[in-house]
Amino acid sequence: MKMKLAAAAAGAVASLCLATGASAEVTTFATFSALGGDNFYFQNASASNTSANSSFFSIPTSGSTSAGTTQVDFSFINLGATVDGAVQNVVANLTWTSSSSTAAQSAVGLAIQPGIGGDFVITSTAPITLDGKTYAAGSVLLAGTFSGGTLSGVQGSTIGGFGVSNGSEGALTFTSDFLTFAPTASLGSSLNFTSGTTASGQGLSSLNYGSDALESFSMDAGGSFSSAPT
Repeated sequence: MKMKLAAAAAGAVASLCLATGASAEVTTFATFSALGGDNFYFQNASASNTSANSSFFSIPTSGSTSAGTTQVDFSFINLGATVDGAVQNVVANLTWTSSSSTAAQSAVGLAIQPGIGGDFVITSTAPITLDGKTYAAGSVLLAGTFSGGTLSGVQGSTIGGFGVSNGSEGALTFTSDFLTFAPTASLGSSLNFTSGTTASGQGLSSLNYGSDALESFSMDAGGSFSSAPT
C-alpha cells in the first residue's frame, strides 16, 4: 500500500533531523526532486527492533531494492542570476550510498535511525555553460561525504525525512566542479519523503517492529543543500 505524504509534514520531520546542526544561519543553495516514482530505499537488514544493520541508498528504478543511480531534477538557487540561470531544472544523475550500525531509537512520536554515514554525487547529463566556461556532461554539480546523519519516520505513518549537518553530532563536506566552499562553512543537507511504501502497509514504523525501528521501505524523495556563508 502506498500513501502520499503532505510535503509540509515531511519538511517538519527533516527540519527536526537537522536541529543538532551548527547554529549559524544557513542559506539553501541547491535542490533536487525525483523525476518519477520511488528513488530511494531504506533497508533494515536486521529485521528487528534493534535496526543495527541498515542501509539507505538511491535506487535506479521505482520498485528496486538494489542500490544504483537515479535521475533527478537539479537546480542551484540563491547564488545569483548567472549561476541560478545556468543550472536550473537540469536533468542530473544522483548516486547516494549510506549505512548505519547504530541501534534505532524513538522520541516524540518518531522512529529514529541515527548514525548514518556515507556519500553522494550528483553529475550533469549534458554540457553546461556558466560564465563563459563549458562544463562537460558528467561534471560534478555537487558531491558530499557525511557521518552522523539521522533518518526519521512518524510512528504508524509514512511521513519521514533525513538530515545531516556538520555540527556537534555530525560531519558533512561538499565538493563541486561549479562551486567552492569555505573551510569553516556551516553545511547542511535534508531529504523529504513525499511518498513511501512498506511491505506491511502499516507505516514506516509498524507494530511488527515495535515503536523504535523503521521497516524497510522505498520512497519518493527530494532534497536540499545549504551553507553559511553561501
